[in-house]
Amino acid sequence: MAIYIDGISSDTVFLTVEKYPARRLPKKKFETISIPGRNGDIILDDGGYESYTQIYDVFVSAEKAGTNMAKAVNAINAWLYNSRRGFIELSDDYDKDVYRLAYFAGGNDVSNIFDRHGRASLEFFCKPQRFATSGRTFIESSETGEVSINCNAPIGGGYSMPAKPVIRLYPVASSISLTLKISGNIVNTIKIVAATALLSLKYIVIDSERMMIYGENNDGSKVNINSYIHTFDDFPELTYGNGTFTYGPMSGTSSSTFKMAVQPNWWTI
Repeated sequence: MAIYIDGISSDTVFLTVEKYPARRLPKKKFETISIPGRNGDIILDDGGYESYTQIYDVFVSAEKAGTNMAKAVNAINAWLYNSRRGFIELSDDYDKDVYRLAYFAGGNDVSNIFDRHGRASLEFFCKPQRFATSGRTFIESSETGEVSINCNAPIGGGYSMPAKPVIRLYPVASSISLTLKISGNIVNTIKIVAATALLSLKYIVIDSERMMIYGENNDGSKVNINSYIHTFDDFPELTYGNGTFTYGPMSGTSSSTFKMAVQPNWWTI
């Protein structure tokens, strides 16, 4: 069984997981309040989950790598401590349909058996979500006039948590409106006016996880567009993983060619 860090397999550094790891279940974030004279406690559930530590017991083979343990561990270190700061994407062969956002702090010991083999326990500090791998892919529209995208969570995966999508709106020559419907009912509307001033942008980004709306240039630089946001309910969430986004001109404005892309970010625990 292999571990993958940002899509790179542990097999590339001749490190394998010796046994299937325990499945860690995140703990809910809550507080209890005891009131004298009242049976039981009051539970204050804030709706979130705590991070947890995922442990992998691994085997290192310097012999397979055709080198000694010192050089084998150096290669593993380069794989574990890559240039990306903060959280990395962690997945394994135990469940190929999901990935986690994890952080490897290090500090582990690797045993040395005759300078040929070694064993260690790798500990990853993980956020509680288990994201659907398919939810990373942007669902794109390519229509003229008002466009819609249906986001339906994969069946059987348990992705019923309120997903926080990333939405890209391609600039148009009129004021625009984005609407989210859940079960046919409008639950969220975002309007951006004077979009003609934003035509030089590659697209407009609505990031529900980071609670940000901004423009992005072709070179990847971000542009503040807060002054163009006319009405704003809240950042959209896909309740139970499902919903329909509709993007088009505001009432009274001319239509144009519209394009939208949605990264659903479905997740479970």
